[in-house]
Amino acid sequence: AYTRTNIKNGKPVYDKNNKAHLQILFADVKTLASMTNITPFEHNGLDYSVAHPSLSPDGSLMYFSSTASGGFGGSDIYVTHHVNGKWSDPVNLGPNINTAGEESFPFYANDSTLYFSSNGHGSLGGLDVLVSRKRNNVFTKAINFGGPLNSRFDDFSLVTDSTGRVGYIASNRAGGKGLDDIYYYIATWFGLVGKIVDQDSTHMTLQGTAVYAVDPDTGKVYDADVTDSVGFYELNVPFDKS
Repeated sequence: AYTRTNIKNGKPVYDKNNKAHLQILFADVKTLASMTNITPFEHNGLDYSVAHPSLSPDGSLMYFSSTASGGFGGSDIYVTHHVNGKWSDPVNLGPNINTAGEESFPFYANDSTLYFSSNGHGSLGGLDVLVSRKRNNVFTKAINFGGPLNSRFDDFSLVTDSTGRVGYIASNRAGGKGLDDIYYYIATWFGLVGKIVDQDSTHMTLQGTAVYAVDPDTGKVYDADVTDSVGFYELNVPFDKS
């Protein structure tokens, strides 16, 4: 799946306001120079953009950004499911993700983690990269990564490997080779999400329970949290530590 300007006979297609929009297309890729079976996404539009597709490993769902009407403003992030050979009607991910600003470049890292870029959640400057984790099938309030991953400039299009430890990000921050450059990073901390349940009844979750990430040798507390109303906690834990 990839993003391309809406074109016909090699020329951009413009709407009534003389604006060309983006579309999502699917293709079979054999080599870098050979794509076959190019098929447009069935929810493309002539007067709005859809872009930045991120699919689950099994291809059953896709997150993407769109400027279609009915959202929170600007571009929002949506999800669609592939059912019986068709993509379901897109569903807006709601106010924990989308704002009146711009939300774009979603990256679905695993079954519970979504990275994306936004200028509407309060940023260090321009677009920043945020993360939200799914709990009980609902994405939580997005969290800004802060520096140094984000800067006073536009930081976007984050992708990671399967561990979340290494990845790439695009940015127009100072010190690059041109406008938007691609940067490689190595994470030193990772997000740990869990649920606390009663030891005698796994159906009973414990809310308001303090949770600590502690170094067993030094007793140093790396992070702490209190479980929410459905027993979930989230800790930032350093790599390569007990």
